[in-house]
Amino acid sequence: MTGRTALHLIPDGRTYSIDITNGIITDGIQGRGDLALWVKRPEKITRGSRYDWSCDMQVINGGLLEDEDDEAMYFAPTTGYSNSFHFDARNGWGDSTGTRHFYLKIKDGEYGRASIEIMAYYNKQIPGMIRIDYAINPTGSRILR
Repeated sequence: MTGRTALHLIPDGRTYSIDITNGIITDGIQGRGDLALWVKRPEKITRGSRYDWSCDMQVINGGLLEDEDDEAMYFAPTTGYSNSFHFDARNGWGDSTGTRHFYLKIKDGEYGRASIEIMAYYNKQIPGMIRIDYAINPTGSRILR
């Protein structure tokens, strides 16, 4: 199954649970979410201002492996997964992690791939956001289409 979602969040350090395939974000670690995420930045900022911010994303009962080689990502590896991705932005860095590409092991041994961008600031109405473009193979196969 494939899809994309953009979920709003408040970047105050609270933890969110994200169900990737259903496009649902909830406060705290609840239900059968796939990811746990927090984003922390100063409260009062404006677009283009300089500030430090950070985020952490963990796979609940699974793992992720960042693909830095910009490969096609059609076949998930069996090893090399970790539980989390952490990002620290220092003064002068932009409002976004940029789009990162990950292999995922989620839920009950399902493999997938996801392009994820985490934004500490989006606009005045939407404080922060995570964008996810994904392909999950629910059969447990490592082939990702």
